[in-house]
Amino acid sequence: MFINAAASIFIILAAACFAIVVIFTANDSRANKKRRGSRNAPLAYESIPSRERVFYEITSDIVAQMRYRIGDKALELASKVRGLKIDRSTGRITKITKDPAEVIAVLIYQYEKCLGIKIITTPEPLGKDMAPVLRPVNQNLSIIEKYFKPNSK
Repeated sequence: MFINAAASIFIILAAACFAIVVIFTANDSRANKKRRGSRNAPLAYESIPSRERVFYEITSDIVAQMRYRIGDKALELASKVRGLKIDRSTGRITKITKDPAEVIAVLIYQYEKCLGIKIITTPEPLGKDMAPVLRPVNQNLSIIEKYFKPNSK
């Protein structure tokens, strides 16, 4: 009699523990779906070749951060950048057809112009040993300034 009572209590406790685990798993799964579906969640670009993927991710992150700051106007500005194709409903970068560094620089410039503030892209001053690395960046910036600065006559 004592063994049957202990066994039935054990079965009841096991069933209660199982029910709790099921409830917590379902709740966690729902929370993860909600997190993935938020508009600031990073987008995956597994279908893009790995050499190009980093540019898609950087561009996507810039668009997502600006969308957080200025709303859907960020998508409108991004869709006007030459060489950048974007899905305006999701903010997903579908194609980068020009030099990715140029696209990113023009995108940041568009946002700076819209916000009226300078967006700092380097966290701290870089040393002289970085000059060879920065030379192509400076060339890109001079090209952008050439096309977007008003002519001073």
